[in-house]
Amino acid sequence: LLGLLESRQIPYGVLTNGTVRPPAAYTLRLRESGLRVPEQRMMTPSTVAADYFSARGSKTIFVLGVEGVWKPLRDAGLQVILPSDDDADSETADAVFVGWCREIHMDDIEAACNAVWNGAGLFAASMVPFFATKSGRALGSSRAISAMITSVTGRRATALGKPSQHALRSAARRLGCKPSELVVVGDDPELEVRMALRGKALAVAVRTGIAGADDVEKLATKDQPQLSLTGVQDLLEILQRIL
Repeated sequence: LLGLLESRQIPYGVLTNGTVRPPAAYTLRLRESGLRVPEQRMMTPSTVAADYFSARGSKTIFVLGVEGVWKPLRDAGLQVILPSDDDADSETADAVFVGWCREIHMDDIEAACNAVWNGAGLFAASMVPFFATKSGRALGSSRAISAMITSVTGRRATALGKPSQHALRSAARRLGCKPSELVVVGDDPELEVRMALRGKALAVAVRTGIAGADDVEKLATKDQPQLSLTGVQDLLEILQRIL
């Protein structure tokens, strides 16, 4: 499928909700599995955040998370403050961004709260309650940490990953089109399908992951994808006929 898109010079992107590693590391993992995705086509909530903060003039970001969370922000020229920094002063931050973070101290939560009390916005990579892993469910740390900050400050977190429209608009900008001109392919009705429908994009559900045929059929009419396919092979066959 990716080979066909490349040969027809059709732009595409790969958007994951993960921030456990930087985009370059994700592309390496994909190449190891046989998918040759260029690094510039890889998007994460942190690349969305970099676009979002840059467009809104937020220059200093207090980050709770691993390298995959903060590196895209720093690569975009934003000033990143980490709790581990010797001279960390969260109260100077324009925004607090929470991503994958499995080790956190109460001092980090307090610093984030101080930033929010001082006027910083609160943003999360994702607000899904858990991620699917080879070992089963893994707690969605950005949601859990953001909930703690919200419970203290009263400020609700804005999600920048899927299914937010911020993620859809960021993808559209990178691909040089309007959100409504996108075709969004995914296996989760709560994430990719919902994001596409809200943005007036074409939603294509593939039944190779979280949702099966029964799950898609049970969706309310307004939540139904325009296309529901067994897998990406079906999509490839459709595109081969029309391109």
